[in-house]
Amino acid sequence: MEKVLSEEFTLVTNNSVDFRGGGPSSLSGHHAKAEIHCGLVCLNAQSGMCLDTQRAMFAAALDLLDRLNVDLINRALELFLLENGTLEYSVYDIPAPGKTGVAVLHSGNVEFDPYLDQVASGTL
Repeated sequence: MEKVLSEEFTLVTNNSVDFRGGGPSSLSGHHAKAEIHCGLVCLNAQSGMCLDTQRAMFAAALDLLDRLNVDLINRALELFLLENGTLEYSVYDIPAPGKTGVAVLHSGNVEFDPYLDQVASGTL
């Protein structure tokens, strides 16, 4: 975590609990302990993720960040792939230690199959 903070990286992980804690209502992970950080992207799925699924979810995350025009400073983008192929997302604050109030800035869902199709066709 020290390198992530000192090098000002936005961390992308499928180990969400360690870095964000239990979710927007229970922020206790590494990022919640940092005064300032460059953001967190959490990739989650109901039934696990193979490498192709992770690549497709990462592409979806980049698209969402661009489309929503979101700055991730002290924020998280959370993606959750449902069994029906829908990708749910939310962008929320991870406030500095001692500060309260978590605002969900954006939430919604997108179709995931187009991203998987790009991976399968080799265009991603």
